[in-house]
Amino acid sequence: MGGPFIVYFTGYLATIPFGHAPNYVFTLKPSPQLEMELNHLLGDDTIEYTPFDYSLDEQEITYVTNGVDSMILNMIERPKRSPETIVTLSERDLEYVTSIRTLTPFKFEIVEKTCYLSANTYDLKPHTIGHPDFKTPIRIKPGEKGSMNVSVEGVFEVKHGSCNEVPGYSQEYDPVKEIALEAYFRYPYTYSDIFKYRVEKRPTFTMTIARFDWFISNF
Repeated sequence: MGGPFIVYFTGYLATIPFGHAPNYVFTLKPSPQLEMELNHLLGDDTIEYTPFDYSLDEQEITYVTNGVDSMILNMIERPKRSPETIVTLSERDLEYVTSIRTLTPFKFEIVEKTCYLSANTYDLKPHTIGHPDFKTPIRIKPGEKGSMNVSVEGVFEVKHGSCNEVPGYSQEYDPVKEIALEAYFRYPYTYSDIFKYRVEKRPTFTMTIARFDWFISNF
């Protein structure tokens, strides 16, 4: 009895798919805002992560994932790899954006057939941010129930009832403004408070009782 069982159990183990999945290890300045941003960025792909200790000035945080979209990683790397792509705002505009404290991650809202980034925040004053490299300015205005709405003209547009990226070949596409929206509104703490990161591979395998039952039933 032991012999056949061992043979078939060994055969079952031989069919278990082995692979590797990435853990992302960030060295960062912990804060509730950064934790909110990273969870928003990596949330769908995260299995678990190290608890943040906001009392520290620097902490190593590990996100255990099954993989993260390369576009997200490129965005996280950009401040260190190519900071020149992030435009420098005027002192007045920098003072404004650094004073913003969002209570929720930004999400897309359609208001009067126009696409906006919207998040709940504390008291907000309307503001317009212009830059010579923007095709159109970024306009910030209060939304409903304590939210703020940030214009995304040239970056996202309403199409088929939802907000979609403006195609890169379009004359309206505003790539400099797109990065500015990421760096100053959507993920400002990700851009400023992640000092470095590395990828650590971990072995993975899939084992199910159903597959084991199949081997036994076909003995």
